[in-house]
Amino acid sequence: MASRKLLLALAGAISFTLKPSVIDLFTLAGLKIIIAVLCVEYVILALYDIYIYPYYFSPLRHIPGPKNTNPLLGHLPSQIFAPSPNEPFLTWMRSFASTSTNNGNPPPYIRYFGLLGSESLLITNLEAINEVHVKHPYAFTKPAVQKKFLSPIIGKGLFFTEMQEEHLGIRKKMNRPFSITNLKRLVSVFRDKAGELGDEIGRYADASGDGEGAVVDVAAEYTSTTLDIIGVAALGVELRNLESKTPFRDAYIHIFDPSPFGAILWGLSMFIPLRWLPLKENRLFLEATSTVRGLTSEIIRNRRRDMWLEQDGLKEEVERRDLLTFLLEEDIGGAAGQSWDEEELLGHMLNFMAAGHETTATALTWATHAMAIRKDVQTGLRKEVQEMLKEHPEPGYTEIESLKLLSNFCKEVFRFYSPYTSLTSELQSTAVAATRSTVAPLVICDTVVPAGTTVNLIFAAIHYNKQIWGPDADVFRPTRWEDKDQTLDSPGLAGFLVGHRVCIGRTFAILEMKAILIEMLSRFEFSPMDGVKSDEDVRVVNPSPVLKPLGGLRVKVRRL
Repeated sequence: MASRKLLLALAGAISFTLKPSVIDLFTLAGLKIIIAVLCVEYVILALYDIYIYPYYFSPLRHIPGPKNTNPLLGHLPSQIFAPSPNEPFLTWMRSFASTSTNNGNPPPYIRYFGLLGSESLLITNLEAINEVHVKHPYAFTKPAVQKKFLSPIIGKGLFFTEMQEEHLGIRKKMNRPFSITNLKRLVSVFRDKAGELGDEIGRYADASGDGEGAVVDVAAEYTSTTLDIIGVAALGVELRNLESKTPFRDAYIHIFDPSPFGAILWGLSMFIPLRWLPLKENRLFLEATSTVRGLTSEIIRNRRRDMWLEQDGLKEEVERRDLLTFLLEEDIGGAAGQSWDEEELLGHMLNFMAAGHETTATALTWATHAMAIRKDVQTGLRKEVQEMLKEHPEPGYTEIESLKLLSNFCKEVFRFYSPYTSLTSELQSTAVAATRSTVAPLVICDTVVPAGTTVNLIFAAIHYNKQIWGPDADVFRPTRWEDKDQTLDSPGLAGFLVGHRVCIGRTFAILEMKAILIEMLSRFEFSPMDGVKSDEDVRVVNPSPVLKPLGGLRVKVRRL
């Protein structure tokens, strides 16, 4: 940044001409002069970064973007106070989709501003996704604000592992528990927990006594169910959240479903240290994250101890197929000792506990909403499920995967109601990227992207993009997936990412979702609450990394 270096040189010259003598340094007047000079230099550089560089020198200055920016806060207020985590990004994408660059195509990026004039890019086409997430995935890292935002909840783990060799090594170690062979063994767990959920919802429906069914908060019930499943699959423990409220469930509810003020506080705490303030929302958040970390750490310690005792013949060996056991097996019996320390294991377990249950629970919630307001879709799915169950009352992996309508429906839910809303990346600065052989700005889609630039992938900006999905991109239409070219690996389905950083639990999540929907469709009919006729009638939590209905989602449930 030659212009900034020139400005620094000018400020240095001013400082040199004004600085006092060495003797003056030890006087109050000398110190005042030094402080005044430093303040002037800081103000000059700040004014340059905010008002001059982005508009006259930045290589990104020609990229289209919204103009109504606050000089100090950028577009942050329009994000925090938007009605949805997908806004204002969806509005921006739609506004600039009709514009074209020099080559006649829509722009691959939209430029917007963060705090103090910092520039960010919003990805808007498949070429940019491929460049950032397939060709150069390790040239980018998660920004510090995102780590501050999410690490108390999901730890470090695989999600925040940035170095290529380390990331690929961890994924390789985790391939076994997420293999199709192991997932097939988990189908019975999915079925059993789905059956427990059906029994619980059936009790609500029977208690209504009027034949019209009951009003059920399906978001809460799905959260309990997916937590129970991930407890077995990741930790190898029965949490039994469907039987009674547990500390795990209560903690995650406080974390992912805060009050409106708590959500705003969460968003602001990314940029301003606010968690120390004596507020109820802060206390609940800190207690919840501490509870999850404490309970998970205790499970890890107990499992490691039990496995050592089993190896030494001091305890009867137990067959386990959970993620924690698979990871600990590398530690047991190895001459080199333990390959995972407790904090490292804790990070991985927190990753899968949070993302592993919240993704599927949120997707199931929106799937139920979609079926409730679209009765023709619900009827078609139920017919397919009932026909399969006549021949296979306890369906396995093959039978579940044979349901084409259900498969297309689940893909469309992940497209139209992507549970996680975004992935933010930051191009490494030279100091960090030197360890990855990335020491210069990258050219992405014919644009020079300076080191340190934030590149944001808002999934809805891809999933609702008519340049990618056609003129009916704004329509929920599962039949679009009948096209043989549209698969789960389609770059346009960005919610699970692509390339080396594709979600390792993707197949797990979708298989789990299908198993639960089979149970629900075979036993119940879902109808929307009065006044709920479309997606716009459901308010969502914002700021939030997850597209969650505010206060849960209540639907009418009637036993078939």
